[in-house]
Amino acid sequence: MIRVSGFRNFGRVLMRIAFIGGLGHNHLYGQIDPAGRFAVDAIAWAGDGYDDEAAKTRAAACDRVKWFDDANQMLDTFGPDVVNVGAMYGHMERWIKGV
Repeated sequence: MIRVSGFRNFGRVLMRIAFIGGLGHNHLYGQIDPAGRFAVDAIAWAGDGYDDEAAKTRAAACDRVKWFDDANQMLDTFGPDVVNVGAMYGHMERWIKGV
C-alpha cells in the first residue's frame, strides 16, 4: 500500500518517503539510494510493532534513513509525502487505516 499526499517541488520532484514495517513488497525500497541520485529529500522508517527487527535490518541498509521507534510519531513529526506500508501480514489493515 502506497499513499501519496503532495509533492514539494515540481522542477525536480523531491519526496519525503516513509516505511512502516519490514515485510511486504516495499515498492519504494528502490528509491533508497546511498548516493542520493533519486529525488528523495529524506527517508524515515518505523517498525509495525510486530517485526521491528526486520524493519531495523532493512532500514540499516542506508545511512540516510532516520529510524523512529513509533510509527505514529514518525507520521506526525516527519511529515512524509509517501508512506509504504510493509507490515506483517494480518496487521496491514491497521496501518493502512492509520496512514
